[in-house]
Amino acid sequence: MRPAESFCDAMDVSEANHKWQGISCSRQHQIVTALDLQGYALRGSIPPFIGNLSFLRLFDLHDNFIYGKIPQVTHLFRLQNLLLSNNSLTGEIPSNFTNCPDLRVMDFTRNKLTGNIPVELGFLKKLEMLQIGENNLTGRISPSLGNISSLQELSLALNNFVGKIPEEIGHKNKVYLLCLNI
Repeated sequence: MRPAESFCDAMDVSEANHKWQGISCSRQHQIVTALDLQGYALRGSIPPFIGNLSFLRLFDLHDNFIYGKIPQVTHLFRLQNLLLSNNSLTGEIPSNFTNCPDLRVMDFTRNKLTGNIPVELGFLKKLEMLQIGENNLTGRISPSLGNISSLQELSLALNNFVGKIPEEIGHKNKVYLLCLNI
């Protein structure tokens, strides 16, 4: 067992689910499956080992005081919801989210992220919601976002993008919320 996951072994999992507010562990495997820590006024950066929590399905740190870069996600194969909005995260959006094939919701709204939208986000076939508005992202909007057939919500508003909105994004018939404001 990886050290990052072993703290659930130190106690009865049912006890962890009731006493460790915001942290859920699998009863079967006794490992972390959800970190729902939104609005706890947490301060600090996201530790790099978070990318090793291979059974993590929900990672929610929105509405805190988190700063620094988003760590590389190396083993988050089961991650479905990544909610990091309303923090002070900096740096670029990691390009290796393709390691998260089950990702459905990605919300990085209202941070200080820079750089381009990674082309690799277009390979997230199950992504339903992508919200990266109100950052300092630059460059052109990646046409690869048009490859996400499951996309229903896309918010890119209030960044520093240049160029035209790719036609590929306009061809998505499932998108019911599109916020561009560029």
